[in-house]
Amino acid sequence: MNKKKIYFRFGLVMLWMVVIFMFSMQNGDQSSGTSGQLLERIGEWIGIDLIHLPIMDTLQFIVRKSAHMFSYFVLGILSYRAVILLQPLKPYRYAALITVLYACSDELHQLFVPGRSGQIQDVLIDSMGMLIGFAIIYLINSIKNKRTNHN
Repeated sequence: MNKKKIYFRFGLVMLWMVVIFMFSMQNGDQSSGTSGQLLERIGEWIGIDLIHLPIMDTLQFIVRKSAHMFSYFVLGILSYRAVILLQPLKPYRYAALITVLYACSDELHQLFVPGRSGQIQDVLIDSMGMLIGFAIIYLINSIKNKRTNHN
C-alpha cells in the first residue's frame, strides 16, 4: 500500500473540509452576499438583471442549496477515493459515514455563526449531493468493469 497516496487522498478530504468550514464561518449577510454576487455574475453572463427580479430570494435559496449539494458531492467523491485505499470492500459505507458526520458537524457549527442556522434539511441536501457523487462513481466503475471483462 502506497502511504503517500493515502496521505495525499486523505489530505484532499481534509482540505475540502476546511473549504466547507470557511464557507460555514460566513455570517448570514456574507453568505447572502456571496450568493448574490454569483447571481449577479450569472446575470451579466446571460444578459439579464437577476438582482432586481422579484424572485431574487428564491434564486438565492436555490444557489445556497446547490452550493451545499455541490460541496458534499465533492466531499463524498474525495472520501470514497481515500477510503477505498484502506477499505476496498465497503468504501461507500465508510465514505458515507465520513461525509454525513461532517455534514452534521457543519450544521452544528452554523448554530454558533451569527445569522446562520443549523438545519436537518441541509444535512439531507448534503447527503443527496454525496449520493449523486456515489452514483457517478458506481456508473464509472461499472463501465470500467464491462470494458475489462470484454477484453
